[in-house]
Amino acid sequence: MLKIEFDNLEVDPPGTVVSGRIAAYINIQADLRIHIDGRLFFDEPAVCVVELADQVRAWISSGAPRFRYDSMDEEEPDLLLLGVEGDAVKFFSARQRFSASQPLDRTQALAALNGFVEEVERRCRRDLGLAAGQWMTGSYRAE
Repeated sequence: MLKIEFDNLEVDPPGTVVSGRIAAYINIQADLRIHIDGRLFFDEPAVCVVELADQVRAWISSGAPRFRYDSMDEEEPDLLLLGVEGDAVKFFSARQRFSASQPLDRTQALAALNGFVEEVERRCRRDLGLAAGQWMTGSYRAE
């Protein structure tokens, strides 16, 4: 089972005017945690959640077998990698806390990922007064 959660959603640095896609990608951040089968797999502060959500949306829409998230705000590659193999999804991260050796059910994983995208939109609107969905077009290139 996959659980994706975030907190401390903020515009960073404070006072930044978010008026376009790049500003939304870089300046809207939150602490992100990914749990796999009840274990903390990924725990990273200040992740660019709008950028990640847009890329996840593009990947899901594309049907591509692999997803690779490399943030514009990070120098280290492979912040998050996903691979679909039949009815299963495998997760990897350069910052993972353990190796997720067992793949996850594809339907459940995609539901959790879609839930994350929707939650980013909802919380940006509620907590920041920003309509992040306008910048989350799903047009990011999926691998």
